[in-house]
Formats: sequence, C-alpha cells, structure tokens
Amino acid sequence: NTAAAKGGAGKERRERPGVKREDTVVRAEDERRSGPTRRQRRQQRDAVEEVRAAGFEPVELADYRPRQTLRVLVGRPREGTTPGLKAFFFARGRYLGNDALSSSMELEVGRQRAREITLVYGLFVAGDRPCCPSGGEAEVRFRWTGDELEPRDEIPADLARKPLGVT
Repeated sequence: NTAAAKGGAGKERRERPGVKREDTVVRAEDERRSGPTRRQRRQQRDAVEEVRAAGFEPVELADYRPRQTLRVLVGRPREGTTPGLKAFFFARGRYLGNDALSSSMELEVGRQRAREITLVYGLFVAGDRPCCPSGGEAEVRFRWTGDELEPRDEIPADLARKPLGVT
C-alpha cells in the first residue's frame, strides 16, 4: 500500500460526527427529486377516479408505478356489489381496459416492467371456498405494444378464477 492509495499523504479519510459528506447531500437531494412529476400525479389521480367510476376501489396504490409506460391498479368492488377483483390498465394517461370481462377472487400484481406487467391469479378447484383457492397460481403477462394491450399468456377461465357459486 502506498500513501496515495490510502487517500493522500498517508491519512485515511474518516467521517466526522455531524458532518455530511458533499456526495451524500447531493444524492439525498437527487432522491427527493426522483418522485413523480405533477403530470404523473395527475394521471394517477385520474386512474383512481376511473377505477372508482367503474364501482371499484383501488386495493394498493403502490401498484401504480408512474414512471412506467404501462401502469395498473387492482380494484375491489364497493359494498353491495358482486365480490371479486379486476385489474385496470393505463398507458400515457389513458385507460386501456381490464384484464378480463369478469372479476377474479384472488388477483395480485406480480413483476412489473416498463411495458409489461404480470398478474398472478389464484386458481380454484371444485369444493374451494371463496377465501381459499387450492389449484395453485397462474401468471399472465400483459404487454403494451404502443397501440394495444396484449395478454402474452392464456388468462385462466372464469371457473378457475372463482369458486363454484360465485358469479
């Protein structure tokens, strides 16, 4: 080891209590600026309103990632309506549609990329209660092509996404 390798004339650099290094302060300021823009926040508010206008409430706002091209919110129906969950897709501030025509009893957002989102469906078999699917899971990737939303995998049938007797 040479003196230059130790950070100068033989002295090692030490942090002093109560003194912030300049690069740490710059990094912290950059992190504060890394949040969503005003436009992205407005688009998220509009997305939430779209979900509510359809009679649903967003389950987890964190699923909506404003920096991605393709965005998603999973909604649960308001009280007094048929149980189940639906995914609502958005791109460039525009509502694109849902994952399926009918609701699913168990649905989560999986991996998210800029133009692709994976939804994870709980699968039901005969005899399952609405709380407890025992048929495993199915992952379905949805991709935004720039023109349309395309499922890249087969969406499970209605009967697999809900237990018998739930419409």
